[in-house]
Amino acid sequence: MQVTRLVRALMALFLVTAAAPPVLASDRDTGQLCWAIGRLDDTVYFAGIEGREDRSASFASLIEISGLETFPPSCLTLPVNDYRSLRQQSIAEWRQAELEVIDTTYMSDLDY
Repeated sequence: MQVTRLVRALMALFLVTAAAPPVLASDRDTGQLCWAIGRLDDTVYFAGIEGREDRSASFASLIEISGLETFPPSCLTLPVNDYRSLRQQSIAEWRQAELEVIDTTYMSDLDY
């Protein structure tokens, strides 16, 4: 894997997440985006969900039991409109960085 593509993808995510507004306690319409970037390949695994409890543990478990070699998973919970924008922007940036994008939403939600 070319290091520059990985660095670009990680920096893009860092910039987006650093600028993300915090979730207000009274905001009931939220979405959560979790992702993990492969250590040994050009792959990003992600899961997104709206209007549900924190699924970060389920996503991390999926990555672990699947035996995927990834950097530590990251998750963000945002107001639903911000979540939708972040999800769309992240997928576009991952594809532009020539990463294979794998949606694991269904698989990481099986224990629900």
